Amino acid sequence: MRAFANGSQIPAKPKAPGLDGREVEGRWKNKKMEKDKHLMDARFVRWQGYAAGQLTVALALISSLSLAGLGAGLALLRSENFYAVGLWKCLFAKAMFLFAVALFFVFLTTISRTLDFRLTARKVRERIDPKGRSLTLFLLNDKQYGKLAWCSFWCACLSLLGASFLFGFVIMAALFGEINCCQNL
Repeated sequence: MRAFANGSQIPAKPKAPGLDGREVEGRWKNKKMEKDKHLMDARFVRWQGYAAGQLTVALALISSLSLAGLGAGLALLRSENFYAVGLWKCLFAKAMFLFAVALFFVFLTTISRTLDFRLTARKVRERIDPKGRSLTLFLLNDKQYGKLAWCSFWCACLSLLGASFLFGFVIMAALFGEINCCQNL
């Protein structure tokens, strides 16, 4: 605490908390740690947790919608009243394929995120206690896994969007009688 002539006091500058909640004041002298000081900020860590949680929810939503689309398509195929011909059959098949592609990209995103988190944790541990462990898995580092995760996430979003559009288009055409299917709907 610093005291002034009028008797008021200002609290001392707080020390930066570490990732485990302990004080790490002496570590800031390291040049690498100085550059990454914002990573130790509690607000940054909290918002990173929120972003990871939102991505998890988005992946769960994409996978459940893709599975629902595949299930609905397979249920239509088993129906005796549904048969598509020509262009509609091709569009229906493309929709089913895109639903499966969306599921593949969700799986790829989940695996790459897991490996990204693992390598990032290894990188943080290596800065605190260097042991010389490799910071790559399957020839990719944590930044490359992060890019792969986000790229495959957006590919899953686009695949789901395309599949939903095609599937909806075929179903709407069937409901409006453009093709001879689903007569009893």
